[in-house]
Amino acid sequence: MPKDTQTLSCVRHELGALKDTLLRAVGMIENMERVLGNSNGGDGEAFSVSAAASSSQSARQPPEAAGIVRLRQKAEGANKTLRVELNKVMSLFCRIDLSYFFTNVPEIAVRISEFQSVAARTVRDAVNAFVSSGDEEKREDLALLLRLGADVDGKVDVGGDKGPETALVGAVRAGRMEVVEMLVDAGAGLEIPHEYRATALMIACDPEPQSHPEIARFLVSKGAVVNVEDQARMRPLHYAACDGGEGGAELVDFLFSRGASVHARDMDGDTALHAAIKEGNRRNAEILLDRGANVNDRNHQLRTPLFCTVLPYGTAVCDHKDIAELLISRGADVNARQWVANRPVLHDAALSGSADVIELLLDNGADVHATIETGRTALHFAAQWSLQVGESIDPQKKLRTAQLLVSRGIDPNAVDQQGLTALQLASILFSDVAGLAPLREYLAGLPGARGGVEVQGTGGRGGRGRRGGRGGAW
Repeated sequence: MPKDTQTLSCVRHELGALKDTLLRAVGMIENMERVLGNSNGGDGEAFSVSAAASSSQSARQPPEAAGIVRLRQKAEGANKTLRVELNKVMSLFCRIDLSYFFTNVPEIAVRISEFQSVAARTVRDAVNAFVSSGDEEKREDLALLLRLGADVDGKVDVGGDKGPETALVGAVRAGRMEVVEMLVDAGAGLEIPHEYRATALMIACDPEPQSHPEIARFLVSKGAVVNVEDQARMRPLHYAACDGGEGGAELVDFLFSRGASVHARDMDGDTALHAAIKEGNRRNAEILLDRGANVNDRNHQLRTPLFCTVLPYGTAVCDHKDIAELLISRGADVNARQWVANRPVLHDAALSGSADVIELLLDNGADVHATIETGRTALHFAAQWSLQVGESIDPQKKLRTAQLLVSRGIDPNAVDQQGLTALQLASILFSDVAGLAPLREYLAGLPGARGGVEVQGTGGRGGRGRRGGRGGAW
């Protein structure tokens, strides 16, 4: 491939400088051999030990030789890197023209056409064999395939719900640092996406099933992009924030040190702070706040991180009082409202039965009399039952929620736009929900309790009109 004279001259100059550097290193080694040879009266030949023999005897090496062994091993690794990089440079200047053989020597042409890289499936099988056994023989098998020229970036269907993935992603998922290093040294692409466009770094930061901080550090050191986004626009920091273990906090700190953006949002508008709180990870939330996360940042539904302390996650309700305390201490707005029906945090907490957070909100100035656009108070929400997470709601915490609200001055006989009190809502629309029985009994025992009337404007019992529907939703 033609290059201009100046470029070629520059490359040759740098090659000469590289050669001089290596020769100086060789000179230092030769000088040390002479000195040590003279010190014991020998001629230095005793130090001409083959690499194979030295390796096999490494377990019996005296302590004085350990440093040399480490240097030799590093030099062997450097040789591999040197060969790869020199080949890359050479390929920019030279290419092999095989057209003559294809035209004039059909026998050779046939053989050349049969050459191909080791298939991705073969590489993946070799990776799996080494990962599962750890045998040195399996390691050598994999190393041989990589030396022959393997398709390290090909995706292989591994079954289950993972979808096709590269050998590198599989090695990262297995947590095998040695295999990851081998694949990266063989040229495996760091940014080739797995299913949902997740990269190897994201897999290393993912707590499901386990994060791998050491591998994440290695990948970043090799050039993995820290602020890359997956299909849901989540970044590695989002993944790390979800990890409540020691590895998660380590990863969050590390990613920040490499330029991760604390304000990045996923497709729902959630920041890493939202993600950490949904998983109940107070430590990660604190690190994120210390690094500049906005305690009142809103996602696309206008939910601040404080909402995440009470909103259901998956099929479970949340009541993260410890995290709510942290957020409030950093200035979280206890009267913040989200987009859905302009609901305050207090209402969502009441729907979940998150009594611990409710008490904290009320202690810190949450408006107990706040209503939403349908006129419903937090007590109305306490009297509802979410069909989404009903099995995880604690009836006793629902009762405690109602008791807290009443004790702080909420009007139990306040009516919504349909003319319903909280008791009527629980008794008419949710009469068949056993989990609300303690709350219904409590409200019915309050002075002047009103219950048992027809629902206005919804076609009677069941309340399935646009504004009076059953089953409070988030």
